[in-house]
Amino acid sequence: MKNYRFNLLAAGVIAVTLACPTAHAATRTWSNAAGGDFNTAANWGGTVPVGSDFGSFTSVLSGNVTLSANATPSSLYFDTSAGSFTLGALGGYTLSPANGGSLSVQVTLTGSNKIFTVNAPLVLTPGSATTAGSGTLQNNATDASNILVSAGGISSATTTNTETLTLGGTNTGANLISGAISNGLATTFALVKAGTGLWN
Repeated sequence: MKNYRFNLLAAGVIAVTLACPTAHAATRTWSNAAGGDFNTAANWGGTVPVGSDFGSFTSVLSGNVTLSANATPSSLYFDTSAGSFTLGALGGYTLSPANGGSLSVQVTLTGSNKIFTVNAPLVLTPGSATTAGSGTLQNNATDASNILVSAGGISSATTTNTETLTLGGTNTGANLISGAISNGLATTFALVKAGTGLWN
């Protein structure tokens, strides 16, 4: 059985670079008010966010968002009028942001008592099979009752180097990681706390 090794680093010890749009990147906005399959192009106005594209949830959904295959957006944002919903299933298809990508509740989110629950297993993406990588979970919502929950477990794709997860943001609510955190296929997995927000 593999022995997992973790490094818990103080905030500011390492710098984490979040994914930034490139000339070819686009922000794809969810458009199906009933929820539905993440991997259906029509639910994103015609194009599923993959690779360098960002996915943004900005409106209230009456249902949850499912995964019919593994999802690989650059980053995912919960913003403006987005309402509570669940993404993916425990033990189901994975969600893998690009190297340097994030799952982020934006400071521009409005309202209160919103819970964004990611049940899909989160598999972070390294730079390559031999180089380090990083990913971020962050919540910058100003209302503490708006929280982000990762329930499906967090690990890394293949690298002989270190994968780093940063827990960031300024939100002081009950942001939660309830699933297991493991090396996955990385030699080392580092966990970093940044910002003034709270994570449990």
